Amino acid sequence: YKILGKVLANRLQSVVSDLVGVHQTCGIRGRTILTNTHVARSVFDCVESEGRRVAMLQIDLAKAFDRVRHDVLFRILEHAGVGDIILKGVKMAYRDCATRLVLNKKVSDVIPVLSSVRQGCPMSPLRFFSST
Repeated sequence: YKILGKVLANRLQSVVSDLVGVHQTCGIRGRTILTNTHVARSVFDCVESEGRRVAMLQIDLAKAFDRVRHDVLFRILEHAGVGDIILKGVKMAYRDCATRLVLNKKVSDVIPVLSSVRQGCPMSPLRFFSST
């Protein structure tokens, strides 16, 4: 799975770079999350040097990766024109995803996973950003 994920992530990079705005920096090749920090700092310094006041807001999408619905992601990728091979590869990576819970030392029945992205998968940031 990890090899397939890396291959698909490399193929998805160019598509996702075009899909998301320049404000999205994390997880996109050639961009760094620090860019937004530097931009915010520059805006603050500029406004402060002019003696004006500024308010800034940072939003953290709590449990954001857990909220990505697979069916929505597939439709977005299809609409973006990623191509049949890549789309089939992404669908294959998420086919039959399931989990089990351990409660009171007992293992539950299989629970299908219909949303979220796999933790540690090279495609996870790309799939998340393409669906937001």
